[in-house]
Amino acid sequence: MAYSQQGDSYFVESDEPHHTIMAREAARMIARRRQDIIGVELSRLVGYEYLEDIMQHMRQMEDETLPDVSLIDMQKDIQWPMRPYLMDFLIEAHAAFGLLPETLFLTVNLLDRYCSKRVVYKQHYQLVGCAALLIAAKYCDKKDRVPQIHELNNMCCGLYEAGMFTEMEMHVVNTLDWTIGPTTVDFSQLMVAEEGDDQEVAHVATYLCEIALYHRDFVSTKPSVMARSSLSRASYPWPPRN
Repeated sequence: MAYSQQGDSYFVESDEPHHTIMAREAARMIARRRQDIIGVELSRLVGYEYLEDIMQHMRQMEDETLPDVSLIDMQKDIQWPMRPYLMDFLIEAHAAFGLLPETLFLTVNLLDRYCSKRVVYKQHYQLVGCAALLIAAKYCDKKDRVPQIHELNNMCCGLYEAGMFTEMEMHVVNTLDWTIGPTTVDFSQLMVAEEGDDQEVAHVATYLCEIALYHRDFVSTKPSVMARSSLSRASYPWPPRN
């Protein structure tokens, strides 16, 4: 500290205020960091406490939001060989917009549920998929990640008018009574947290579930069953690469 003596100017600056400010800022940063750590820990503890209740609710919702493959079989204009082409398009769009993994699974769930309830014509199959992607992105992703209609229309090569996307989007949510259920990823994340599996296992399980989206045999399989089966298979030792 600089002490003023006779003859010194009272405008001589002291180093003390600067150090005090720095110390206060450091203290605030440490306090904020501690609060963040405490918040994360509390969230984790609360999550474990209510994990059983959350899982029970999700199992109830998956029963209410499961597509009926036998009803999709009754479609006259769209056939199962068309499905891989639509899946390729949706996965490409999902990747192009950088959407969350659960968005893709919710998209396909909405698509299949709609096809279980409404007659879908071949020329509208891709449009229904786009509408399902819009709904899923709005539900799962941040606002700035949601695709714009003109961007989706460009990916569809301008096949539809802009208003058709909004109209189909409303038709889908009204048909499904605005009910959205848990996805395979949702169950997988809870199971990983509960059983302590590592993220590599979770990533492999998600990849296996993405492959299953292409196949009719898994359309009416419960997401919880898909998650459990894929995690079980992903945790097995894989043969080494040659």
